Amino acid sequence: PSGSVKYDKVKYVSDIDRTKKIKKAVLSYDNRYAAVSFFDGSIFTWDLEEGKIETQLRDNNQGIITSDIAFGVNTSLIAAAFGKNDEYNIVVWDADDPSNTSSTSFNSNVNDIEWSDDGTTLFIGLENGDLVRWNLAGNNLDNLASFSNSINALSINHDKDVISISTNSILYLTSTNGNRLDSISINGIFDLKWNSIGTKLFVVYDFKDLRLFSISGQAGNYKLNQSQRIVRSLSTNLTNAEWTSNNTVLLQSVNNN
Repeated sequence: PSGSVKYDKVKYVSDIDRTKKIKKAVLSYDNRYAAVSFFDGSIFTWDLEEGKIETQLRDNNQGIITSDIAFGVNTSLIAAAFGKNDEYNIVVWDADDPSNTSSTSFNSNVNDIEWSDDGTTLFIGLENGDLVRWNLAGNNLDNLASFSNSINALSINHDKDVISISTNSILYLTSTNGNRLDSISINGIFDLKWNSIGTKLFVVYDFKDLRLFSISGQAGNYKLNQSQRIVRSLSTNLTNAEWTSNNTVLLQSVNNN
């Protein structure tokens, strides 16, 4: 990236350095690599087969914020979103070849990034409400849709070629070209994600409760249908939610129960 956001590749300092607090960790689809982002803005790529750190990126001038990281589907490509001094960037590099990099800039903070199922395209949700598609091969940026509020989270249903989008008060369903198909009013969505077979969407709202949605209709006319709502009796906020391989949802709360 150009401008104020610059990075050094630096050696891993120590595996007992407890000053670094992990923000997010993701696995590549072949389980070969892990990418780990930290609250100080640095990122590790970790070769799990070799058991060693391959690359560390660190902000030269400090003060950078990493908002999201994601591995491409069935590729070794990693996308990371950074923000600093009103400059917002996404950097893509190859875990197999860290010298192979691409980057692009935005005029708004990047809140979420999702890969297409062929690993060639990124779908990007911005704080200004824009849904953007970045085709890496042609280095083309397309603004697919604009919403009145910040896009907080995205999840792609690869089986149906639709995207679920959360804003501050509405859950949207769009096509991968940005055409709006359905919307449901829900305040305070914290997280959402389609399962691997594209039959169920979970939505965590108010950091505490869970709704499950199914999808009905035909291509170009899909609708969301609420199939289950789980109101948790615990007062602690959720920190993470993930689908398991048997299509149940694993929830983690602040007290780690």
